[in-house]
Amino acid sequence: MISDSSISIEGFICARIRAKGPVLYYMSDFDSEYDICSIYWKVDFAGKTYLVDTGIKDMDYINTTTRSGNAWEKLDDIKRFDHIDYIFPTHLHYDHCSGIYDYDKAKIILAEKTFDNIMDKRFGIIYKEKIFSKGILERVRSGERCLAIKEGSEVGDGVIVDWCGGHTPCSQVLIFETAFTHEGIDYRGILFSGDIVFTYRNIDEKIPGGLIYDMMDFYDFYDKYASKGYMVIPGHDCSALKKIKNSK
Repeated sequence: MISDSSISIEGFICARIRAKGPVLYYMSDFDSEYDICSIYWKVDFAGKTYLVDTGIKDMDYINTTTRSGNAWEKLDDIKRFDHIDYIFPTHLHYDHCSGIYDYDKAKIILAEKTFDNIMDKRFGIIYKEKIFSKGILERVRSGERCLAIKEGSEVGDGVIVDWCGGHTPCSQVLIFETAFTHEGIDYRGILFSGDIVFTYRNIDEKIPGGLIYDMMDFYDFYDKYASKGYMVIPGHDCSALKKIKNSK
């Protein structure tokens, strides 16, 4: 795990699935499949505890939403933490947000544009996809425990919320602005990207994901953040835990 005087990050894998190449890499690798993971993160920063994504609570439900013929395999139970101040869903697909209402006192962080797009009827056909839980969408749309932050603004000292789109109209990123050195590389902070970046390859080779509703959002994200000195944590890359030397 990354841990110093300013920030502590732990990541947990709860499930894994084989994903087809074009799902992860737009119009690429048609004959390939890759292991990807469902990962959620606990971040302690500036006296507050953040949960970034929540893992998958119901494997049976998530496996009704897959289209590839492959199924999610459960690897571990979801951890229950003593206290969470803020929950940040990188987007509202079930595999990322299934537990956002599991902590009664935690605020759910949404960029204002994320919330606006959840309410926007133009995207209604997207939100009818089963990978969006109707129950969770209804609660988020009601504003239950949601904290809407103007995109690009701070939710706390050094913690920035931004909308990114691309994968879904409600996709967003969370940035912890804290300089640190890791494995000889100087970083200005940590950026949790969600599925606008499925794996490190999307960033390294500038390849949009295949499951994308607006490709230009990916290139806007890339230009805005890829070379800005952040350690980017992708949405499903199993090696992300190794990258930060997670102790699990």
